[in-house]
Amino acid sequence: MQAAHNVDKTSVQALPEQPRMMGNADVALILQILEKCPPDACLIEFGSWLGGVSRLLAEHGRLHVVDHFIWSDLNASAHPDLLAPGASFRPMFEVYLSAAGQAATVHECEFEAFEWTGGALDFCLIDGPRDLPTLWACLRQVQADLKPDSHLLIKHGLNPARLDLMCWVGRLLQDGVARLVQTGQPRWCNIAVLTPGPNWGDLPAYLQESAQGGALALVDDPWGGKGFALVQLARRLRDDRARAAFQGLAALPRNAAHIRDWDVMEHQLDLPAEVQMNTAIFAELLSFQNSQSDMKCARPVDQSLTWALRGFWATQSQRADGWSFEPNLLAQAFAAGDMALPALLGADCLGQDIVEIGRDLGMSGAGFLAAGAKSYTGFELGALGEGARDTAAGFASVSYHSALTPPQDMPPIDLILLRDVGADHSLVAPLLTRLAPKGANVPEIIHLEDGKLRAVRSQRTAHWKREKAR
Repeated sequence: MQAAHNVDKTSVQALPEQPRMMGNADVALILQILEKCPPDACLIEFGSWLGGVSRLLAEHGRLHVVDHFIWSDLNASAHPDLLAPGASFRPMFEVYLSAAGQAATVHECEFEAFEWTGGALDFCLIDGPRDLPTLWACLRQVQADLKPDSHLLIKHGLNPARLDLMCWVGRLLQDGVARLVQTGQPRWCNIAVLTPGPNWGDLPAYLQESAQGGALALVDDPWGGKGFALVQLARRLRDDRARAAFQGLAALPRNAAHIRDWDVMEHQLDLPAEVQMNTAIFAELLSFQNSQSDMKCARPVDQSLTWALRGFWATQSQRADGWSFEPNLLAQAFAAGDMALPALLGADCLGQDIVEIGRDLGMSGAGFLAAGAKSYTGFELGALGEGARDTAAGFASVSYHSALTPPQDMPPIDLILLRDVGADHSLVAPLLTRLAPKGANVPEIIHLEDGKLRAVRSQRTAHWKREKAR
């Protein structure tokens, strides 16, 4: 059959057994919501296709359908013997509805060209919007006519594969523009069922590009999880805003269910190849953060990159004084061996303001943060390398300076580490005087010579000797 206008009533036999794109769970949910509608309800359906769902809607009231009724290439691929691409399937829709003993008012147009003048609506189904602008075009026409007890159903509104759609629904819920109806639907049913919320009048401001973003949506999804927040974080990863994604992860309340929800969601995400590494790190840290009540890094940070990342996350991500997470810099520091010295110091780094003086300090600051230091200041006796500059730029609590030109204001200090240089060195001696002036609380000074530690002015000498003996 090639020409839609040659369809007659016998053509209904050629239709698919169930002329609809929705699955059984979707249909069951729609029927559940239809039971809540008043008698002689006014219903509208955006995207009717061949009428399989329209027939069910028409049984519950006065139905309006909006569709361009043009058979797509995708339709022709799925049903090659039905219609040719570009043909109108409106006659076939009307034949099917009539054969079922039902009728609908048909608005044959693109969603963007539709104008609603039919008054108050009890039920609105937006079936499979391609993108946010398409969804917004539908809502602009009917928003004012949806009553407080009306139901708005958005197909793919709970589909992680449609990140932008689900993120937008989450923001409506977070901001009180809409309310989520608890339906008991299974997880594979991705229709969002909403009713107007207390701030429904603000919806026009959300029907534009500038409305995307916003605070993390911590409202529950239909299954009691934080799926809306997780898809927001996934979108930040997709958009190559890894820093914002990791900061959002740190703000997410801990719950072991997040691990399951992310595992279910992750395989549905279509993320660019260039963000796959950050996505893998995100998944690892999400699991680490939510698998135990108290995050602890059980292994030295120089044993693997995973333990370095976990060490940083356990000690830095919950800081209230500002922090940043740059996994690429941590990976570079690990590859360069700059986790070894912090791992040797171990728990003595925790919460400490550390100053290191020496030559070729590299990316040591990243290593000390991974080991739990509060801050790191490096004084380089040679030339500052690119790694040191990158580390200082990437982490707010790391700074590097030339020992020749130290800053006017010295940093807070708990621990001074001298790497392969003596306290009487011509540049070090005056620097130590400024760092630990007479009369002030004297910080601990530790010497590192050829990778071995010894302590000066320290209570810890015996401790390190014992560790060395082991």
